[in-house]
Amino acid sequence: MYAVTFPKTPLFAEHFNPDLKVIELVGCPISGDILETQYSFANYFHNMKESELQEIMESFDKLGYYETFCDYVEIVDGVQRFKRLHEDHYPVTLFPLTNNR
Repeated sequence: MYAVTFPKTPLFAEHFNPDLKVIELVGCPISGDILETQYSFANYFHNMKESELQEIMESFDKLGYYETFCDYVEIVDGVQRFKRLHEDHYPVTLFPLTNNR
């Protein structure tokens, strides 16, 4: 079952629109705080491997979101950088701000 429920709606996996927006939620396993950041598809997926992009787009189509983990988030000058400094895993959830209609 796909999260997209409109018959004429293109699948994310079949149609990449760089102007759409994606929300990234990064949770801290220690404090429980959540950092929310909004990106355009063009910015977030720039230089990403095609296989990773397809995996995320398929998850958007099937579940409406994508979940993964990163090891550490550091923000320098407003830019997130992921570093392997902690044993704690930071949950990351991505979801599009559209149903791709």
